[in-house]
This record gives sequence, structure tokens and C-alpha cells, in this order.
Amino acid sequence: MRPGGGVLPRAAVTARIDLALPDIERVLAAARAGEFGEVLTAEALAKAHIGALTQGLLGLVGVPVATVVRVLEAVREERLRPPSTKVSLVWTGPETRGSGARDTAVVVREMFAAAGRHVLIAGYSFERGESILAPLHAAMRDRGVLVEMFVHLREATSVQADPEGYLRTQAAAWRTAYWPFGAPVPTLYVDPRAATPGSYASLHAKCIVVDGVRALVGSANFTDRAQSRNIEAGVLVEDARFAEELARQFHEAVGAGLFVGV
Repeated sequence: MRPGGGVLPRAAVTARIDLALPDIERVLAAARAGEFGEVLTAEALAKAHIGALTQGLLGLVGVPVATVVRVLEAVREERLRPPSTKVSLVWTGPETRGSGARDTAVVVREMFAAAGRHVLIAGYSFERGESILAPLHAAMRDRGVLVEMFVHLREATSVQADPEGYLRTQAAAWRTAYWPFGAPVPTLYVDPRAATPGSYASLHAKCIVVDGVRALVGSANFTDRAQSRNIEAGVLVEDARFAEELARQFHEAVGAGLFVGV
């Protein structure tokens, strides 16, 4: 959607505008003055004495000028819009008087309880889920929320004749230990290097993305110690662009084979 309403042309989705705001204004001024003709070309940009900007407009070369104007107007509007990102400090442990930090356990529980369609979790350490993961299971059961969990598995201690079988066995043990609720169950993703002894690789990230609009990133694992007794710090970011980028990072890693579903 275009800021302020209306659907942007497809070029707005595919083009990456790598120009500073003053340069966008220069291109818009030339377009509105009719200096480019009907279709934007590198030759037209050079003739308008702004050929140096061609590289930053490659996604729009060959596009009708009327569409170019709409795209650049939308980009300019987005650049000028005041930032809407809300960032909150999330904290576990003793606090000083007057601290404005939010409690880790409370934030995690609220995020799970508020989920409407999708939750992505990455974590290194978990405990039995009655207290921490129960609101997440309720969201899956009651509202059909889809859950993806990227979890750490214990590394194999010897060479495996069936690495995929090892990952499946360890994932089943993980579900038994940390998901006591039964169906519905989350989709688990793991690092396939866990089946290779000596890889010394850990999935050490700790984050949550809810509905592509809110993300929590911090040091706290999904354990009682981390969420109630340790000293842990995190950031709750309420911004769709950041949340989607974080989720995309994991999804693209799956596509590249860096994680596998089990």
C-alpha cells in the first residue's frame, strides 16, 4: 500500500531507489517538466544532466515516466514521514528505582497471548513449557496461530550413518522434553550441523516475531532463570519493517539449507 492510501505500482515493490532525498527531488522535477519523454531511459537522464543518478534508478529504467513519478513520490513521502517505531527496554533481574524497563516474562507472555496468525521463535535453551509456552499453545489451539521454532539440538558425539535420522530423533526428544501439550505442535527448524561431531556450532539467537509487526530480541533464554532470576536485557521493537526483516532472515536461511525442518 502507498503511504496515505492507494496501491503502488509493481515497480515500487521491485525497484530499489538508492538515491538521497535531494536527488529524488531533482529527478521528480525533471520528470514533471517533461524532460524524460514517455519512458525513463539512461539517455534521457544524461540529456537532463543527471546521468550520474542512473545507477540509483536502475529498477525504474524502462518504466513509464508517469509510474516513475508515482514511485518516487511514494519513496519521498516515506522518507519524510516521522519514524513510527516504538522501542522498549525489556529486563530480567533487580531494577533501580524509577526504571522504565518492562519485565521479560510479562512481555513474552503478552506477545504469545496477543498473537493472531503467526509466531516465529529462536532460542538456545528451553525448559518444560507449562509456564512460558502455555500461552503460545493456547494461541495455536484457540486461534489457529502458526508457530515456527528454531531450536538448538545437542551435537552428535560420533559420526552418524543417518544424519537426517539423528536430527529427527533429537527433535522428537526436544518435543517430549519441552512441549508437554500435545497437538497442535510447532514446526521445528534445526541447524543440520548438529549431526556432525566437532562442528561446535550453536543456535544461540533468542528472539520472537509476532504477526510480522512486533519483535523481541535479547539475551534471555526460554527458561525460568532467564525470565525471572538472571540479569538479562532485551529490546521490544514494534515496527513491521524490522519484524519482517528479522523473520525473513530466518526464512531465507531455511531456503538456503542453513536450517532444516524436522
